[in-house]
Formats: sequence, structure tokens, C-alpha cells
Amino acid sequence: MKKLFIAVATALACLSGAAAATADEIGDQIKRGLEQYENGNIGQALTELDFALSQMRQKQSEAVAAILPEAPDGWKAEKAKASAQEFMGAGAMATRVYRQTGGKAKASIEIVKLGQGLGAMLNPMMLQKVGGGKPVLVGGMKGALAAKGETGAELTISISAEHILKISVTNSDDAEATAQDFAKAIDVKTLQKAIQ
Repeated sequence: MKKLFIAVATALACLSGAAAATADEIGDQIKRGLEQYENGNIGQALTELDFALSQMRQKQSEAVAAILPEAPDGWKAEKAKASAQEFMGAGAMATRVYRQTGGKAKASIEIVKLGQGLGAMLNPMMLQKVGGGKPVLVGGMKGALAAKGETGAELTISISAEHILKISVTNSDDAEATAQDFAKAIDVKTLQKAIQ
């Protein structure tokens, strides 16, 4: 048990190096957890390490939110929102909403963390069957594009074994093309690196 705990604490310490702005806080939190464990306070050790994990998740979500693209010409973007809130290992990591200037169209980009392995199960063919859409290739990414009424569309792309990219467009005469344009504006390699 002690070896397992030390291995977890060591892994957490390595992960905290990726979060530069709060690396000292997170590292200190991990050290406190390890000290509590070594003193036999298992419950307090778990509390300290859970908090360190929450801090790392927030840092990761903020990095993902920073990757969401600026508004294209003719659109205004709201501030990107980061969230480390998870329920059973799943939840929205980052969201950004865009509104067409002088029009009614709205688009949103959302990066969603799914439970372990669910992203891999949501391959384009599965997404097509579930969402009633058609398979599409956008900027080298495989996804499913579904019309939502006459002026809406939803594009869903599996970007890792645990993450999907979801782009929703409403009130647009060309919703499907708009969703694909927003997908093309995302730096996928940087995004995939941030979610690892």
C-alpha cells in the first residue's frame, strides 16, 4: 500500500510540472499529502492529494480554454470559460461562444472530457448512428455532422480516447459549413497536447 501511495504521489508530482503558474502550490499540496500519509493520516492524505488533482485539472482546463480560437471575421467571441468540474470523470473542460455581428447566428465550441475510453467508443461511425449525422473529414479530423432543424448543425469529433470536440451552430442559413469552418480554426495538435 505504501509503495502504491508513493507511486501516486510521485506521478502527481511529475504531472504538476506541466502547470507552471501553480507548480509550487501543487507541489506543496502533494508534499503535504505524502507527509500526512507517512504520519498515518490516510484520510487527510487523500484530501490533500484530491485537492492537488483538482488544481491540476483546473490548470489543464485553462490551458485548453486558451486554445479556443478568436472570432472569425463577422463574429464576436465571448471570453472562453474553463471548468474543472467533473462528475464520474466526465465534464466540460472549456467552452467558448461566438455571435454573428449584425445577425442572429450563434456558435459554440466545447471540449468535453468523457469517462475513460468513451471517446474512443465515439468514433465517427458511432457518432453518426447516435446523432443521425453524416461522417465528415474536417482538417484531418474525423467526425459526425448532424443538421439540427433548418438553421442549426452540430459537429462532433473524437479528439482522444477521453475527449470530444463539439461545435454547435444555431440560427444560421449555412450552419453545417459554419460548424466546419469553426473546426478548421482550431489548432488540433496543440489541443491534443494540452489534454494529454
